[in-house]
Amino acid sequence: MHKPTFKAAMRAAVIDTPRWEEVHPTHSTAHTVSTTALTLGLPVFVKPASGGGSLEAGIASSQNELAALLEKNRVHPYTE
Repeated sequence: MHKPTFKAAMRAAVIDTPRWEEVHPTHSTAHTVSTTALTLGLPVFVKPASGGGSLEAGIASSQNELAALLEKNRVHPYTE
């Protein structure tokens, strides 16, 4: 399951879903942290974009925690 695709489908069907953003792999961690903090605010829930489990998921309450989670999930992160 690809979470960003699912979230876009929910939005298209006018089904309420928490605000989210997909992390672009070409963006630096610092850029992602600053834009996420401005766009979504903190805390945020970070999880991989693909897969059914949430083993690599976590809550970031600060920009430092968000940076650490993004680095941990650098391959396919996703925040909401």
